[in-house]
Amino acid sequence: DELFFAAYPNIGQRVVGVHCQALQMYDMVSPAQACFMLACLQALLLTSAAEEVCSAQEEATRGLSNLLQVGGRKATVDVTSENQTQSLGEPFLQNGLAVIRMPKTGSSTLMLLDTRLGSLYGLNLFDEDHYLSVENGSLTLEDLAAEVAPPYCYAEHGTRKDRDSVLRAVMPEAAMVSSVRDPRELCMSKYYHIYAGEDPNATVTDETKIDWIVNDRSCNGRYISTFLELADDSTPDEILEIYNFIVVNERYDESIVALKHVLRLNLSDVLYVKMRDSTHACNWPIGDTEWVPVAHTPLENESAAVRQALDEKNWTRDVSLVEAANQKLDSVIAAYGPSFQDDVELFQSRLDILATLCDCLRDYDELSTCISEEVEKRGW
Repeated sequence: DELFFAAYPNIGQRVVGVHCQALQMYDMVSPAQACFMLACLQALLLTSAAEEVCSAQEEATRGLSNLLQVGGRKATVDVTSENQTQSLGEPFLQNGLAVIRMPKTGSSTLMLLDTRLGSLYGLNLFDEDHYLSVENGSLTLEDLAAEVAPPYCYAEHGTRKDRDSVLRAVMPEAAMVSSVRDPRELCMSKYYHIYAGEDPNATVTDETKIDWIVNDRSCNGRYISTFLELADDSTPDEILEIYNFIVVNERYDESIVALKHVLRLNLSDVLYVKMRDSTHACNWPIGDTEWVPVAHTPLENESAAVRQALDEKNWTRDVSLVEAANQKLDSVIAAYGPSFQDDVELFQSRLDILATLCDCLRDYDELSTCISEEVEKRGW
């Protein structure tokens, strides 16, 4: 009983007795799940046969990892059923987390997640100043460790190829995460953000859009692949192999719940409030005061001339990478099991609540604190 509530301090209601019928856990776990986890705990403490006992029931999946860790054992329990195979154990962040921020793919929100996860799991920030100091040799790894101890969290712009040598020296075993987006959408998003959003005198016309599409490197059809690859001309599969997970912008919430599964986290760990929303200027972080929000025209509503200019580009390489990332996401969802859609819906319902309570906090740490306080207050 005491171990169970150490694992779930926010449930808000004590277990009365040890009978299954008395286990009422609100929405965190069902009575059947709570009862079965209690049986697993007994097996762990009394017989050391938890793996054999717990593998018989898919109900043990949710929350069992926390229970085993609080019980004083670091354990990995494989829960396998006809529809599901997943590995539970301690979170996959013990060696740090590095986010390669692919521009205009939701990477600002990933940076917020990186900040929150760092706070939750004891990862110290390895920021851009640290990176540049290590890169130019003015900060040794020993001096870095004396200033901020490992493990680290990192989330900055910069290609994987350019950043890899320093990141591998500083955090060689860190989980690696990035994100992708339909390259045509990314091309136009950068137009509205860079060309129109950062220049108050810019004129948004078909002519300036077409000039952007023809000349800007973000519209060359290989921009995403080149940004994320380690070796020149890597295939989509080779790029996916060098990341623990790649978020798909068009399936953002699905991706974040899947990321939770891959990194063995709790659903509450990956809650967020959208950052740098072009329709919502108040959530633009402090320091970017010159940015002016410009409404993005959906691709299907762009003029025929703009759509033709997009159609004339060769998008094959980046489209193939995005397709491969979608296939990888589908495979993670399949491994997640039948509860995935229910978890996504629960996740999105909590995002809606946070959007009304923590919006317009323009500092990452302040926003992260707001989310964590609401999680604690609501027992999520």
